Amino acid sequence: RMPRLVALYEFLSGLDAFSFFGEFNEILDDLENTPPALSAIKTAANRLSSRIRHYRLQHLASAESDGKFTTVYAFLQDRGAENALNIDDASIFEFWALHNQKNDYKGYRTVFDLFFKFMSAMDEVTSRRAAQDASVLGANREMGELDFSDDAIADLAPTWESPLAVFDDAPLSDIKFFKKSTELKPLETLMTYGPRVQSLALAFLRYEIFGYMQSAITNDLQIGRGQASVNNRITCEDAEPYATRKETFITLEAHVHQLIQACLHVVASDNVVAFPGVEDDSAKAFKKLTRKGFDEAALENTDAFKLATDPLLSVRAQLQGLLKALHKLDLDTLFDADRTAFQRQFSALYGEAS
Repeated sequence: RMPRLVALYEFLSGLDAFSFFGEFNEILDDLENTPPALSAIKTAANRLSSRIRHYRLQHLASAESDGKFTTVYAFLQDRGAENALNIDDASIFEFWALHNQKNDYKGYRTVFDLFFKFMSAMDEVTSRRAAQDASVLGANREMGELDFSDDAIADLAPTWESPLAVFDDAPLSDIKFFKKSTELKPLETLMTYGPRVQSLALAFLRYEIFGYMQSAITNDLQIGRGQASVNNRITCEDAEPYATRKETFITLEAHVHQLIQACLHVVASDNVVAFPGVEDDSAKAFKKLTRKGFDEAALENTDAFKLATDPLLSVRAQLQGLLKALHKLDLDTLFDADRTAFQRQFSALYGEAS
């Protein structure tokens, strides 16, 4: 048993880059210097348990530490084929419909966010396993080394961050790239979740439209507007059609494209080499933007427009990816079906009988 105990000792000693080493040895010293008793063993075990629990809370997502990831994992295992965790639009809705009587899963938006955190955690686990099993870089293939240019080397994407964040800080905050309510707000959720939305486009629309309806119901209940107001919300008659929201994204994509052209116009004014073929279009785009920051003074503020270009390209890429996914869906039929489905769930959650 000694090798096992030594291995356990080494693991606990090295916890958090050996920051636990001193405390761990104190626990063992106290145990060794105390007369043998079950109470002393329990005290030491509780101290170790407390430290391990702190480690888990620090290094694992809160949803996982609370057991929510376990619930999602079990649901996906039961729903899919053996050893396959298939997350799609239907799985998110089905999980919510199955568990929404519990407070932890009552909100559709909460469940949507939980699934995205679960996917991020799974990606992180996969990346760590890949790093542990990584081959040595080099040219000696007989020794199992990989040439740096080898296609077998995975292109590990960085963690996604919303490209909109940069527009909140100076110098970009001094330029009106986006109107807050009509341009920025409809983009926020899409830019928060990033590229994964493209494979979960319907789940995302449900988040935007029916997640909003559920938030409105919750708000009515909190401020005491009465059951009549809640019942009206439950019908989902005022829900925005999916096709209408798609048109909003089309308009936003066109606006972002115009912003990119305007940035090119400003940047080109500060370059010896201009951009052949786009000068006229970019100049026209710039002149059409009659808002703060898009004037002749902008030509003296080229650094800000350079800084905005990459985030704007990222915003447009996400919009284009989402629109490509939405073009494949029969949005009118899906909206009618979802309105009925959410109406049924809301009635069970917030109806007078509940």
